[in-house]
Amino acid sequence: MMKYLFLMLMTSGCCHFIAKADVPSVVDTVMLHEAATGARVVRVKDSLHIKKVKIVEYKKKVDHASVVYPEYDKQCAGWRLSEKQLEKTLVKSYIITEHEVRFFFTTIPCHYEGVAIVNDGPSMRFEVNAGSYSVFYEDLNAYYLGYFGAGVDFIEPPGIAVDVP
Repeated sequence: MMKYLFLMLMTSGCCHFIAKADVPSVVDTVMLHEAATGARVVRVKDSLHIKKVKIVEYKKKVDHASVVYPEYDKQCAGWRLSEKQLEKTLVKSYIITEHEVRFFFTTIPCHYEGVAIVNDGPSMRFEVNAGSYSVFYEDLNAYYLGYFGAGVDFIEPPGIAVDVP
């Protein structure tokens, strides 16, 4: 009768396998617990509710080293948002998950980044990507927002439609 060893890595509820006892095994995937990485998933109750934004500083950035940059070269060069358009975008955006950003939005190699005062409170770093999504950063939290409205031009609209009031 052959002996088997059952090994479960309890790092984040992931990765278990069955291996023969006394036979070297290799674990090829390990998910680190959020405490180990410092990352945090933002849940709805932790969401950022934006009612007012005042841009303190901003600048346009283009990632010329991106592998997709040649595809967007001319579009990035011509893409411009004013301070007012940035503020409108950030106020009129809706909270989305990181999963939704990855699957329904295109990350374009150009964005605006800066600092904004949110809801008359603390200042936060932000990025507005030409792919119609934004990110606010606060400590180790990242708040993702999708823009589904009209009146602000993006290089790529979201790959999903939603009803906006």
